[in-house]
Amino acid sequence: MSTDKDYKEALQKIKTPEKLLNLLNAIKKDLIYKKRWNQGKMFETLVIRAFELEGAEVEYSYSIDYNDIFEKQSGNAVEQIDGYIKHDGMYCIVECKDSIHIDIEAIAKLRNQLMRRPSGVIGVLFSMDGFTAPAIFFSRFIFPQTILLWNGDELAVAIKKRGMLKGLELKYIHCVQKGIPDRNLTINW
Repeated sequence: MSTDKDYKEALQKIKTPEKLLNLLNAIKKDLIYKKRWNQGKMFETLVIRAFELEGAEVEYSYSIDYNDIFEKQSGNAVEQIDGYIKHDGMYCIVECKDSIHIDIEAIAKLRNQLMRRPSGVIGVLFSMDGFTAPAIFFSRFIFPQTILLWNGDELAVAIKKRGMLKGLELKYIHCVQKGIPDRNLTINW
């Protein structure tokens, strides 16, 4: 089975948005070779790589252990973070889901992770297939934690336009102005 390091090394070999887009399409079509690569892990690594290609400071998937929080040895993970993005004064933790329409649970988990962080940190939730109506509704009422929602089509558009950072900024501005964290990037980019 592949490790987080294997995924990171494999994706860092991809140097162009076009190749990332090809990989995203392979993930969408369930064409990732399952004995070596896990689709969900490949999806989360792809998202972080897309931001990295545009010059954002990133950290790939990592875990936070009891040791990190309570300063004692345990080996037990308290949190697993799919990635971290820093760019132009914006700090984000990332959660990615490669599954059918994400419900409230993923948003609640990310909200809880944000509650342990400074108030300016933004959550960014990527779903290959989108979100249920209750999840979208819930995301609009969880402030002061901010969680921006991205679906797979928006991710594809942003990669194609070399606009991951621009898309993040557009979603954030829309959220600041209107209190709506799910601005659709496939319309009026």
